[in-house]
Amino acid sequence: MKLLHIADLHLGSEMSARLTAEKARRRKEELCAAFDRVVNYAKQEGVRAVLLCGDAFDTIAPLRRDKQFFYDVIRNAEQLTFFYLKGNHDEEETVEDLPNLKTFSADEWTSYDLGEGVVVSGIELSDQNSEVYYDTLRLDTEKKNIVLLHGQLAESVGAEKIVLRKLAGKGIDYLALGHIHSYSTGAIDARGNYAYAGCLEPRGFDEVGAKGFILLDTEGGLQHRFVESATRTVRLVEVDISGVSGIPEAQYKVEQTLTVDKEDMPRILLTGEVDFDTDGMAHFIEQRLKGKYFALSVKDETRPALHLEKYEGQVSIEAEFVRVILADEALDEGEKKRVIALGLKALKGEKL
Repeated sequence: MKLLHIADLHLGSEMSARLTAEKARRRKEELCAAFDRVVNYAKQEGVRAVLLCGDAFDTIAPLRRDKQFFYDVIRNAEQLTFFYLKGNHDEEETVEDLPNLKTFSADEWTSYDLGEGVVVSGIELSDQNSEVYYDTLRLDTEKKNIVLLHGQLAESVGAEKIVLRKLAGKGIDYLALGHIHSYSTGAIDARGNYAYAGCLEPRGFDEVGAKGFILLDTEGGLQHRFVESATRTVRLVEVDISGVSGIPEAQYKVEQTLTVDKEDMPRILLTGEVDFDTDGMAHFIEQRLKGKYFALSVKDETRPALHLEKYEGQVSIEAEFVRVILADEALDEGEKKRVIALGLKALKGEKL
């Protein structure tokens, strides 16, 4: 039996971060298309059910068109069963009653038997059940148990928190999670694994890396693999511009470094130590590159070159400050440079 694990659709998201109105509109369309495309993939691949682990919508009061789109996709995939566990963004959503749409509640664990020894269970997390939902989970260990939750992995109990050690030994084979927007996986115990599916499409430049869904197969066990499916990807590109003479040369080095597809969205971090005024550098480079990619972001994380050797043997407050920081064994080299840079600016009366 094949199943699909998706999460965090965030339909209705503004998608406006650093995008023009026209590109934001296109990204909204691509966000909807991503859900439709994944469901069509499920139909073609003979998938039995779709596990939707929360935040189908971006707000607790989604627009009518977003709700209609979501439920129409489900309605038109009658051969699939959708298991929809609401997340913190759609906790107040009134779910449409459809024959192929199964839901959960925050009152108690709900379980569905899919046949072939596979059972899907889930509970919506709330302030009221955050400490007790671990103890009320009862699973038949002779079954292949898939559990749905939406929240953040944590070491202590609390609202929207999931403590893995409190789920160990419960008989979980696969813990399908939502809330974190990147794919990740790991062990619960010797028997089972957890996985965040991540989101289908990046909504901003903070959502770096591959986005997609997880395909599960219960045949002969319970295996899963991540499938990348996003229309566009935010690619993190770090460019060390140490030694360049000025902003135009920094731009040239960025251009020489970039190998990102023009339809993707590079997130460029400028790093290194420089000897020139970098005020406005990130904006300058971003403006000159923006026509070459669907969208991009440039952030300046460079530091002024300190040339610490000039303080050796010097008698001054600045030199003594540098020597004290360099001798501090509690700081690593990077921290020493950051402290020295800030301290020297403060001693010169410059704005920090």
